[in-house]
Amino acid sequence: MEKIRIPSDVILDISSEEIKTNPAIKEIISICKKMFIPVWHNEKIEGVNTIIPGVIFGENPVVVSRLKKGEETITPEEFLSKFSDLDDCEKIDFGSIGMLMLNKEARYFSDELSTEILKSFYKGDWILGEKVKEFERSVCEKLKVKYSVGVNSGTDAILLGLRAIALSKFRKEFFSKEDEIIVPDLTFLATAEAVILSGATPVLANVDDRTYTLSPESLKKSITKNTKGIVVVHLYGLTADMDEIMKIARENNLFVVEDCAQSFYSKFKDEYAGTIGDVGCFSFFPSKNLGGHGDGGLITTNNEDIYYYANILGKHGSKIRDYPEHIGMNSRLDTIQAALLKKKLEKIDFFTQRRREIARIYSEKIEHPNILKPYEPPNRTHVFHQYTIRVKGGASGLKDFLWRNNIETRIYYPFPMHKAPAISRNSKNYDKLYTEDITKEILSLPIEPLYPDILIRYIAGKINSFFADK
Repeated sequence: MEKIRIPSDVILDISSEEIKTNPAIKEIISICKKMFIPVWHNEKIEGVNTIIPGVIFGENPVVVSRLKKGEETITPEEFLSKFSDLDDCEKIDFGSIGMLMLNKEARYFSDELSTEILKSFYKGDWILGEKVKEFERSVCEKLKVKYSVGVNSGTDAILLGLRAIALSKFRKEFFSKEDEIIVPDLTFLATAEAVILSGATPVLANVDDRTYTLSPESLKKSITKNTKGIVVVHLYGLTADMDEIMKIARENNLFVVEDCAQSFYSKFKDEYAGTIGDVGCFSFFPSKNLGGHGDGGLITTNNEDIYYYANILGKHGSKIRDYPEHIGMNSRLDTIQAALLKKKLEKIDFFTQRRREIARIYSEKIEHPNILKPYEPPNRTHVFHQYTIRVKGGASGLKDFLWRNNIETRIYYPFPMHKAPAISRNSKNYDKLYTEDITKEILSLPIEPLYPDILIRYIAGKINSFFADK
């Protein structure tokens, strides 16, 4: 039986009047919406993307037309006959399934994003333009935090956040090597890297083996007379145990920086990630759950002094141009990125709901006692930047099997920080680290919000078949 290939895009070569009045065309648009397929027309029509010069469609576009113009052209009736009843995974050829499809996201919201790009080009305020301020204000409103500062990347956000704390709390430009800042051993290298660049020494601590966030027990064991603060990482989209961590921080007079690179819009109880500690640090790398179209980052804080220093440090340490008060750097969020991010921020509820729905399907459909599925404690809201499973005995066999079946997976992260040469040479640990055991078993599955439910069920089925064949 020949399998059906789902269209990457649907181009309507139909009059605008028929699109508005023909029930068959309306049903086609409804099917595409359900399957998250971008729909295009050469005129501006509500709910349909406008074809613009230079637009690049996906690898399998379909033209719906009354006239046969090639193999990829089908009539409205043929489309409905072929695609209106797609409930059997085995009937569909999904092609190569990536972790994300960022080009599809760009096409899906093409009209809105294209408009913002054109506005930025026409206005020409590329650096520190009005859209940066608008985006910063929008984030403050969304996360219920007083201040935010756009910067060049998530790495810069952590570094500048730490330096702002050094200036506001300790009245010094940089930390010293004797100053210790505790970070989890399971994280992206930028977390520990930023601590080193701030002048301090990272102290590596274990993570909880169910949430993969900083273990409060290991945190306590890692505190010495030289400890100045904590960088807590809300990994995969789940916040750490902030009640315990903040309690430990208060008892030991430590500052808390939240690395929220993977957790925009996640919550601990009623508070958003990035608003609980002294500083929140966000990344807008394209693959993030709020991702830009290039590099970008953001600092959040409720502390006016920290905001002041964070704001000027990214502008060469200058409040007045060419008159630096402190040793700063060039770290600014581009105006065009801010414009696009502000538009995508308006969709964050939709994208978060969609990620949570995908996670629900995975959790319901994956069935094997050797797989530990993500844990969401009752007082936290997971945004599933990643859907990360843990495979008892090791994930490499499953990863290879899925790759052979054209399903991409990733390990976040294959090396704990104490195994990364540059970090291990410049860090310490006071608790025995067991993170390497976790890195051998974790595996992150495709989590593109615009993947249809049937594709997620297909991936879950492939995972089940791997274990069934053993």
